[in-house]
Amino acid sequence: GVHIFNNIIEMTGYYGIQVSLAYSDCQVHDKTIYSNSYQGTLYQMSGIIIGGGSQCNTYNNKIIDGKGDGIDVFGLGNYKIYNNLIVNAGLTYYPDSAELQKHGIYVGMDSTLANAQLGIYNNTIVSPKSFGIDLNNSKLAKINIFNNLIVHPGKYSTDGSGSFINITNGY
Repeated sequence: GVHIFNNIIEMTGYYGIQVSLAYSDCQVHDKTIYSNSYQGTLYQMSGIIIGGGSQCNTYNNKIIDGKGDGIDVFGLGNYKIYNNLIVNAGLTYYPDSAELQKHGIYVGMDSTLANAQLGIYNNTIVSPKSFGIDLNNSKLAKINIFNNLIVHPGKYSTDGSGSFINITNGY
């Protein structure tokens, strides 16, 4: 069991919080993270990363003005991401380069279990550099995304409504 909660984290060079190999009873909640990933090191940038081998409910967090994604999800599946506030994710990471994308919530598939599910709901995502939620995981058996408020995603001018929730690998 891993419980990380009630922290204030400011000005991290890389991730704000990284959890890996926490495969049961894991919760990351009630933390405030300001200005994460200020060094701008590619693949080391997010407010919260739920890494490989983990099943962590991630909720009630505030992630503000980070250079990286708000929340990166690479875990096993069978957990929830909910009630988080993510503001300006990635806006200061090469702001004039649309190719270097950063998202409110990014869902990858590094260690996803067969038949796993994921819930993403009740999150508020304001002004992410690229997509509000970017789904790049074809291994998940089911993903529930509902009741999220996504405002002003950076890719809106080129991708329109697909910039709110982008599906890279088909569902």
